[in-house]
Amino acid sequence: MLLGLIFARLGLAIGLTPFLGGRAVTARIRIGLALVISLLLYTAVTPQVTGEMSTLRVMCLLVKEGVIGATLGFLSQVVFNAIQMAGAMIDYGRGMSQATFLVNVRKSVAGRMAGTRNRSGIGI
Repeated sequence: MLLGLIFARLGLAIGLTPFLGGRAVTARIRIGLALVISLLLYTAVTPQVTGEMSTLRVMCLLVKEGVIGATLGFLSQVVFNAIQMAGAMIDYGRGMSQATFLVNVRKSVAGRMAGTRNRSGIGI
């Protein structure tokens, strides 16, 4: 049960992370990565259960972990989109907005500096 809760949080967080989401990484690799990290964390996490674990309680815990994972993934998307927006603003300020190109991974249009800032954000 504890492994499932850890996997629910990490699966959603990894699935919504910009550099692991989309078509850049296949679903099989994202699920495998979430499972491996969950197994590594399972040995370090101690269960702190008080009382009886009914089905309703387990479902509520699963929803809670899913919401936390989705929030973490969403916040990482906000950070990366802010970095890309800063790069786009630099492009527009420099007059380089005509030099936009199709980003094959995300299937969107981004300027040169926006793509560079986004890749540097992944490195950080």
